[in-house]
Amino acid sequence: MSVSSKTWTFSNMGGDKMSEQDKKIADTFERVMPTMSELDKERLLAFGEGMAFMAQMQKDRQQDDAPR
Repeated sequence: MSVSSKTWTFSNMGGDKMSEQDKKIADTFERVMPTMSELDKERLLAFGEGMAFMAQMQKDRQQDDAPR
């Protein structure tokens, strides 16, 4: 994600590798970020970090359960 003063862009998020749904999500956040309060941004960040943490835990569990 690249950020310039007061302008959010998600141009560095993967380009051609992004699915249509990924692009829709990025476009939505690109539109809404400038209008969000700092508190709402902190909440969104905490939610995203929680999702990333849970995804990593699930990935780690799958690797632990994989036959060796």
